[in-house]
Amino acid sequence: MNLQEKITITFMSPYHRLRPAADYVSALEEIFHRGMHSNRRTMLLAHYAMPDHIATMRYLSATVGRTRSHSYANRHYGGLAGQVRRELRLRYEGLNLWTLATWPARAVDHVGELSFRMRPELAKAIERLGWTEELPRVPGMQSVFKSALEGQRVLALRAHRKREAGLREAKIADATFRSSDGHLRCEVPGCGFDFEIRYGRVGRGYIQVHHRRPLGERERPEATRLEDLILVCANCHAMIHRDGKSRSPGSLLRRRFKG
Repeated sequence: MNLQEKITITFMSPYHRLRPAADYVSALEEIFHRGMHSNRRTMLLAHYAMPDHIATMRYLSATVGRTRSHSYANRHYGGLAGQVRRELRLRYEGLNLWTLATWPARAVDHVGELSFRMRPELAKAIERLGWTEELPRVPGMQSVFKSALEGQRVLALRAHRKREAGLREAKIADATFRSSDGHLRCEVPGCGFDFEIRYGRVGRGYIQVHHRRPLGERERPEATRLEDLILVCANCHAMIHRDGKSRSPGSLLRRRFKG
């Protein structure tokens, strides 16, 4: 989830409960009688048909044969959400999809796309309308993700915390000097992974460096000392930060292995 989506979701929190199911029934009936786009209706029912009513835009696009991109669903399912919002006379501005869905605690699926859960009031409305007898076939992962276009050059402007490469180099140099055999090992208790032992010469002198106190938690620039850093292997580093968290290295491994 990007920063804009986080800001939008935070702003929309007061509108978490929008309208009861009966109002959604009336809104959908009105849109349908005026001529609901068939693909929009198919995507709506596909969203209902997904396990736990959780979908991604790429999934919804695939239900109407648009398997190469999620942009089709962005445009049309987002358009349906806007229609429903206007019928419900909701006055907020911003993300129209909020009218139809909320976001699960883990809002990104296992292929890295934003996922969203249908509002229970909307699901009840679909059931009351009797539309559950016309649910479309939900495509499997293999049919949706046969291939993807990658490698395009893009220009992106991102805000990030400034890091000093010299600190990393100094930490590694200090650890190498202190090591009895000159090897660098993961300092997560119970791990001790050694890149040189595992990969030979190519792994010599390689290790990753982790800030015990994440830079993202600092409200202003602060001095970082070598003791504020810890050597970690790539696996432990990934698990420390998985799901955007910063776990304590000391509590990371449940089982203790001999290094």
